[in-house]
Amino acid sequence: EELMEKYFDNLEEVKFWLEASEEKARMKNKKFNLEMLEEAEDMGRMYDNGYILNFIAAIYFEGNGLKVNKRKAVELYKEASDIGFYEATSNLGFCYYYGNGVRKDLKKAFEYFTKADDRGSFEGAYMSADMFMKGEFVSKDEKHAFFLYQKCFDILSNNYNESNYAFQQDYSAVCLRLAKCYMFEKGVKKNLSKAEYYNSIAKYFYEKRSQWNDYYCKRGLAETNKLQLKILEERIKFKPIIN
Repeated sequence: EELMEKYFDNLEEVKFWLEASEEKARMKNKKFNLEMLEEAEDMGRMYDNGYILNFIAAIYFEGNGLKVNKRKAVELYKEASDIGFYEATSNLGFCYYYGNGVRKDLKKAFEYFTKADDRGSFEGAYMSADMFMKGEFVSKDEKHAFFLYQKCFDILSNNYNESNYAFQQDYSAVCLRLAKCYMFEKGVKKNLSKAEYYNSIAKYFYEKRSQWNDYYCKRGLAETNKLQLKILEERIKFKPIIN
């Protein structure tokens, strides 16, 4: 029996090939070499490398350079999560939250989000916070939601990267949520100064996102403008009158 050609000698070669091929697929509509992808998957599994398994899962999930296969993506996310790769754990949470590749299950989504949060994941903390704030599956707990939003803010602030688009998305969303918490006393005492502070950061990053033709930033900008007006109204309402 003819032996299959071996493409990679080590994990670094696998990682380099995956990242370069994904970039070509995204920018130039290039197809993935399936034999190489299968070998990359085998090596990721052999060496318990969650990064590689999670990366390949995302390729199948998005159909970037091959046919979309969300069930396959979920299987690989699960393997990467079991290894301890927290990004895969939060990705599993998203799959169950939205019903992608699996039946929608908020209980499982919450379990994966909280597990990812425990492992230090921004996405895990952020989605757990949203579920606590809305009372989705879990009992509504605005105080704990606020705590988690603040945790998200701290995670991002410790990895500040203003020019990065993903950072802009996350920072703007978290700051807007914190601003609303301080404005509407959701889990924390009302504080107009802090509401204005977080809202100004959110607005700044929503404006930066507009440079990427981000459709969702329009709604975010509208919300920050609306919130700023409410803050000004509150300040005028309680401003002492001096005779």
